[in-house]
Amino acid sequence: MRRLVHIFFITSIIGLISISLLGGNSVSSHLINKNIHNKNVFFPYLPQQDTIYVLGDTYIEVCIKRQYAFLYQRNDSIFKFRISSGTSKIKEGLDTPPGLFTVQNKTPLAISKQFNNAELFNWIGFRGNIGFHGLKGSGYYGHLGFRPSSHGCIRISREDGDFLYKKVKVGTPVLVYETEPAITLSFANLDDFDYTEDEIIDRSDAYFKNLMNFRINNLYSGSAYRLNQGRVFLDGKVALRVGGLPIGEKSKIAKFQKIPVLFERHFFAYDKLRTNFKLTHQDSLIKN
Repeated sequence: MRRLVHIFFITSIIGLISISLLGGNSVSSHLINKNIHNKNVFFPYLPQQDTIYVLGDTYIEVCIKRQYAFLYQRNDSIFKFRISSGTSKIKEGLDTPPGLFTVQNKTPLAISKQFNNAELFNWIGFRGNIGFHGLKGSGYYGHLGFRPSSHGCIRISREDGDFLYKKVKVGTPVLVYETEPAITLSFANLDDFDYTEDEIIDRSDAYFKNLMNFRINNLYSGSAYRLNQGRVFLDGKVALRVGGLPIGEKSKIAKFQKIPVLFERHFFAYDKLRTNFKLTHQDSLIKN
């Protein structure tokens, strides 16, 4: 009888270990069955962009390819407006650079000493001397929504500038891209932030640039679900450095992402930038 009890106990332990190695209830059984002998089980249908969660009430997306921009507001309204971005095809011009930026400064009227003291209406700067603005007259309106024509800034109509200027503030995120980026923005609340796992971009330094490059490279290699710990939040108040943050390209993201490998009681917890690793006891992560 005692021998039977021992056999039953050993069999149960082996079963539990097998379940935990396959991710337990976190993975549906039909996926496990297809890959029962393969440690690299894949998630082909999960979202494959890295979401940056915005704590502020607004953010802007600029699509250089379409020459349109969108102001997203927390009340679910979206304001679409035509733009004309920068181009290197004109003298002293440059292509408006892609990246994740935040509004650094704003003023109803700025003067460009570089370009014959041109008046820039409803200036909203997000990358040093690059920003949204309107101009005198209506001659440039014909380019809005059709082609790049500025020296680097994003030109908008004075009417759209009046509206945009009232809605944004210093710290409002500005996502600029030519093709669809590897990251996407979405609103969230501070209550959604997990202080034990998540990161909040509340300052401008090299750490967050390195962190974003790390997360994007993991998307490219198919290891995002194994190595990208926690979520990234943007506080909606910080004015990022001139270079902003990298955004990657969605087209480079691996089609299949490997699932995390979870052991029964312990697992390897890597730091955010993969500079070292340590063995973490799972019980230490249980919230009180």
